[in-house]
Amino acid sequence: MSNRDLTTRSLLDMLKAQIALQGFETVFSCATLECGGFDFRFNTWVAPGPEMYVNLRDFRFVSTQNNDGEALSLLVSRQDDHGFVQLIHVASEDAPNTGANAVAAPTVAVSYAQPLLKKLVGTGHATLSDVTFESGKSQLASTDHESLKTLADYLRENPTRRILLVGHTDATGSLDGNIAVSRSRAQSVRTALVQDYGVTAAQVDAQGAGYLSPVASNDTEEGRTANRRVEAILLPE
Repeated sequence: MSNRDLTTRSLLDMLKAQIALQGFETVFSCATLECGGFDFRFNTWVAPGPEMYVNLRDFRFVSTQNNDGEALSLLVSRQDDHGFVQLIHVASEDAPNTGANAVAAPTVAVSYAQPLLKKLVGTGHATLSDVTFESGKSQLASTDHESLKTLADYLRENPTRRILLVGHTDATGSLDGNIAVSRSRAQSVRTALVQDYGVTAAQVDAQGAGYLSPVASNDTEEGRTANRRVEAILLPE
């Protein structure tokens, strides 16, 4: 596959979400040097090229198993704008014979092609563009937010993932006051995710950056409105 926005981490996350729906739980995972670097390829079977290519500076591996005694491993690598995926499925002798050893990919509730998740999973952060605030206020300006629904669906489908919500302000007023307002804005979004969208509280934290990270000029009303925002940052598992 080819997609410049996807990293090996985001590619593996999407695949793990799919196999988790089939009851497979992670037993071991590693990335590049944690896996043993160059020597890793000698400790596991790897399909020959061009079907599989392992970039020894950028690859990830995970092994999983389910309650039926089946095991499944994923090896993901990347070179330039191409991603490479190898899946090995080992069924137990008692597992029912389905006529093939391949694991069928289920329908995933979350579409990772959505711009918000493509940005969040691909780069590690994304702005919740439909979450807006009036100047100096921390209450959500509206009650219907597609970004929060999308984010909640992702977090429910990936219960081991955590995000940090970072609130931002325009440059009106003092830094200390704006940091307090921005933190309150992030907390408002966190409360909505937990209370209105059913996200586990432990998956979401909230902080504020005040006006220290603008995305537009504070000299115009349009720019100040753009700067009053909340950004989601994907945290390590």
